[in-house]
Amino acid sequence: MLWSGFIPAHQPELSGTLNAGDFREPLEITFEVPGAHARFDSGFARREGKEGEWLVAYTEHCGYPVFPWSAVASIAGEQRDAARWSDAGRAAA
Repeated sequence: MLWSGFIPAHQPELSGTLNAGDFREPLEITFEVPGAHARFDSGFARREGKEGEWLVAYTEHCGYPVFPWSAVASIAGEQRDAARWSDAGRAAA
């Protein structure tokens, strides 16, 4: 596990507001740790938090995993609201 014992203090902002039509394409997040990644069949990524410190992977069947933005190296797939943050999305993988 990438973050042993890690429990984010962030509640996904879109929790309870989505339906199956909101998840249209595959999503893959690659992390700064070599070889570490998360892959989902359908979902999208959204940067959240007071200062954009979290990346939430909104997925159709795997819930809404939350990752520290500082650990993300790249995102392949749909990103929503990335322009809200000064250093918008990471480069596609």
